[in-house]
Amino acid sequence: MRSALSILLMIVVVAGAEIIPATNRIDWSLYSGIPGGIPHRTTIYTNLPAGLSMATINSAIANCPSNQVVQLSNGIYTVTASLAPKSHITLRGQGSNTIIQASTDWIMEAADYRYFWDKANDITVTSGYGSGSSNLVLASVPAGLDVGCIFVITELNDTWVTSCGWEDCATCALSVDCDLPYLDGTRVRGQVLEITGITDQTNIAFWPPLSIGFKAGLIPKMSYFAMQETVDRNVMSYFGIEDMLITNTASPGNAVLWFSFASHIWVSNVIFRSSFGDIPAIRGDVVFRLQVEHCDFANSGNNGVGILTMGNCDSWLMENNIFHVLDRTFLANGAGGHHVFAYNYTHGKTNSSTECVPPPCVTAAKAELWQHRSHPMFILFEGNSAWSANMDNIHGSGSHFLFLRNHMKGWQEWETWAPYCISIDAWNYWCSIVGNVFGYSGITTNANGLTFAYEKSSLGNCANKGDVTPRNVLTWGWSGGAAWTNDTYCKASATVTGNYDYMRNSNHWDAAIEDHVVPNSYFYASKPSWFGFLTWPPVNNDNPDYSSSITNIPAGYRYTFGTNPPPADGVAAPRNLRIIGTTRAGTVRGP
Repeated sequence: MRSALSILLMIVVVAGAEIIPATNRIDWSLYSGIPGGIPHRTTIYTNLPAGLSMATINSAIANCPSNQVVQLSNGIYTVTASLAPKSHITLRGQGSNTIIQASTDWIMEAADYRYFWDKANDITVTSGYGSGSSNLVLASVPAGLDVGCIFVITELNDTWVTSCGWEDCATCALSVDCDLPYLDGTRVRGQVLEITGITDQTNIAFWPPLSIGFKAGLIPKMSYFAMQETVDRNVMSYFGIEDMLITNTASPGNAVLWFSFASHIWVSNVIFRSSFGDIPAIRGDVVFRLQVEHCDFANSGNNGVGILTMGNCDSWLMENNIFHVLDRTFLANGAGGHHVFAYNYTHGKTNSSTECVPPPCVTAAKAELWQHRSHPMFILFEGNSAWSANMDNIHGSGSHFLFLRNHMKGWQEWETWAPYCISIDAWNYWCSIVGNVFGYSGITTNANGLTFAYEKSSLGNCANKGDVTPRNVLTWGWSGGAAWTNDTYCKASATVTGNYDYMRNSNHWDAAIEDHVVPNSYFYASKPSWFGFLTWPPVNNDNPDYSSSITNIPAGYRYTFGTNPPPADGVAAPRNLRIIGTTRAGTVRGP
């Protein structure tokens, strides 16, 4: 649990950081991850020997008392059925020698599966829908809701929100794949919230507060699931998977771990290995406050995905993870947002779908950090070592993305899809790109016979997005086809300052912004303990060589040396000891 001093420090850091307009940022420490961190449960309900069936594991979970642990042993568990999670239970292995060999979606609750909200449970909101509010007044009494239930507040699409986007580059046609949360595309901007109190039946207290206000003329409504009335009035919550290796012996179909209709869940210190492409390791459909930390993801198949949001997902924290041999590490594929993707190391993918060493042999076949479906907002990308990011317009709009102190490597010689560090496409507004380091040593405006440029904005037709000449640090406003003009407001609404790029070997500041103080973090008040002896913050535009060193973040250090960085006092941590510490992100695990 954070102290009052820690909270005060966070307020000071955020409030004093005026380099980014206040309307374009939030205090992500209030929104992302499990409040107070991942609960570390110490009471073991049962120890299950290796070789047991999924039915036996599920029976142990079903009978496990709240806030206890079902412990798996070292060895192999071959499973052909799905896991049945239960609220307030931890399923824990003993590290990489606890091996789950799965031939199906290992977690999928088919009976409860939903990735949209039920229109039958719409209730008009009469007041309390302004920015910063944590209390709503409803026009009628909701049926079956109680403290702990989650709901979404939405409005009809504003002028800067769209559910339909660029779909088919061959024909430059407008997509008909209008999307969530109602499957008719009319209310795609929403925020998922948790009920903390109910007064007089129609006065709903909730948390976290609204990040952006809603408009009376666009008819704000709250919606929730019919399932909360007929199946379980509270979503599956406070379930965690820890300390194991999960591999697939057959295609899982939809995901390795597939959570739906859940809140306050976590995956910690788990290794994922798969050879089945286009399948995410972790997928969430209407999931609130998912936390993924200290994990290792690899998929040698084509189009592999690390973490995927689907539908209304909100308030995820993904930090200190390793992603390698993947096309996309994090794919925001639906409404919601308020996520933090921080201090992750992404190694990219090669032409042949096999892993090799860093530049010049590695490429990101697609942008690794990807907004793909309307309308996610307020996603913080902080302190990552990654190749490229694309806020696309294929299925509609997004907004308020913040890239702070990342090292974005960018291009490779054979790259034909994402010849940029960051691309902000049409209908993605109020983005902030501050304090980053772009490229790597040796890249110039003309390197290896290729042409490089700082940015490109004239992207009005299909061919230009895929052009590899010139390669750019930033691209702006690509609209998807010759039928549309370039969206100039993407760049006009953005804050871009204090970034270093290796093409020009210098920092570049927006002359209109007087403040040149780049915040250390928009999530942490101070250096996290799990950074050990490493420098904080890890990316500094005044020290680009250290910022691009890979081992400047714990995930990159762990990828390189196979162990966590030593503590700040220089004394190596004991081997084979499970280290648990309380931080904003929750547990800190040793080797």
